[in-house]
Amino acid sequence: MNFNQYVEGDALVVSDITINIRELISFLRSNTHITRLNLGRASIGDKGAEILANGNLTNLTELALWSNGIGDKGAEALVNGNLANLTSLYLSNNEIGDKGAEALVNGNLANLTRLYLNSSKIGDKGVETLANGSLTHLTELGLWNNSIGNKGTEALANGNLTRLTSLDLERNRIGDKGVEALANGNLVRLTSLNLYRNSIGDKGVEALANGNLARLTSLNLYRNSIGDKGVEALANGNLARLTSLNLKWNKIGDKGVEALANGNLARLTSLNLAWNKVGDKGVEALANGNLARLTSLNLERNKVGDKGVEALANGNLARLTSLYLERNNIGKEGTEALANGNLTHLTSLYLYCNKIGDKGVEGYILTSLEKRRSREREMEESSSSLSSSGSDSDQSDLSSELSEVQSISSSRLSSFLRSNDSDDSNTSRSRAGYSQAFSSSRLREVQSTPHGRLPSFLRSNDSDNSNISRSRADNSDQLDLSSRLREVRVTSRRQLRRSQVDDSDDSDNSRSQTSYLQASWRR
Repeated sequence: MNFNQYVEGDALVVSDITINIRELISFLRSNTHITRLNLGRASIGDKGAEILANGNLTNLTELALWSNGIGDKGAEALVNGNLANLTSLYLSNNEIGDKGAEALVNGNLANLTRLYLNSSKIGDKGVETLANGSLTHLTELGLWNNSIGNKGTEALANGNLTRLTSLDLERNRIGDKGVEALANGNLVRLTSLNLYRNSIGDKGVEALANGNLARLTSLNLYRNSIGDKGVEALANGNLARLTSLNLKWNKIGDKGVEALANGNLARLTSLNLAWNKVGDKGVEALANGNLARLTSLNLERNKVGDKGVEALANGNLARLTSLYLERNNIGKEGTEALANGNLTHLTSLYLYCNKIGDKGVEGYILTSLEKRRSREREMEESSSSLSSSGSDSDQSDLSSELSEVQSISSSRLSSFLRSNDSDDSNTSRSRAGYSQAFSSSRLREVQSTPHGRLPSFLRSNDSDNSNISRSRADNSDQLDLSSRLREVRVTSRRQLRRSQVDDSDDSDNSRSQTSYLQASWRR
């Protein structure tokens, strides 16, 4: 087998291919510059792991063996072999178990700083062993999708892994008691903590907020049981260094959001409140609070209406570049407010499943264009040199303004729903599927419209838009239609059934084993 084709700098990456381990070892011995080896889904099993471990590959510092059917015997072979120079080991999605975890801490891998055992059938007993073993140099530990409960979490919190800065406990069985232990243990160096999809309530969050994890910059509490009381504690605790906070799919209402907006989390740049119970009052508080550094805000599937959107558009969140407002109660007035507001840095705007329709998005576009034209006039008046030096290089084609605007009207959406009527996973496929659902004829028209002119559907005689449209159509000058906004995605909420969302819908946190582990490799 020619392994040269899989070499990337100092790394050899071979995935989804059955290989001869002995041939691989021979190749690595002849290419000592390779220090990182990725054998994802290579079907090596315990026997292959044993051969690899005893292959005198002392040059390796990173080893990824995810999804290879390795059990406790393979893990034991790895730690007792001659891989003592390893600093990163990825064994996720194997059959390691508690016995394998125990083997890992009693071998010669004391130099490890990164260990990933995601989806490896590890329970409290295995975690207790890890926490009290010889892996004291660990800074990153991945244990998501195992069977870890409060007892195991308590062991982690009070063990000898005091150098940890990143801990991933997603999809386990951790409750308030376990989180209280984490908050009051000796993991004071943590900057990133992922507790997505556990059983954490207000009491646990209150402990987190007032514990000794003050260095946290990223906290993920997605899909737990957190209400307003817990959020109030977060907002007023000692987690003032947080820049990213994920509270998606909890039980948070306006009261909790008001506390967030006026608490001490002023450093936040990313806030996810999707799938909660936030209404206009809460959104108004967000817009006028002290979260002015936010660049990403997710309010998908809440109770936000036009009034809340108007507040967002005119509040102090002018730094936003990404805004998610899918599955709310936003209508034409809301889009008009967005178009006329101060969110001029937006590059991504998601409005799926509202009450907007074609008229709303067209009005949004027209208003945005008119604003830009007004600014152009002001610039021309203030500087004659600008008006005389206008060139094609400063003009952007209208298609760049509209090429990623996807709009589904009632008539167009009906056929789309008929073809997917038995499938309730509309949420997970919407971002991929709706890009094809925008009226193809309109997209073609946009792309074929001469530079600087409006397509006919924006030059209609509709009473709301006719004046602007005609003035644009009659204007012979080249229009400056450049815009930071590159994604406006809209559909008719009335035509979409409410999705019965299962685990597969968690698009921003549910990661496939392959993609997540490959991301870990890249770290």
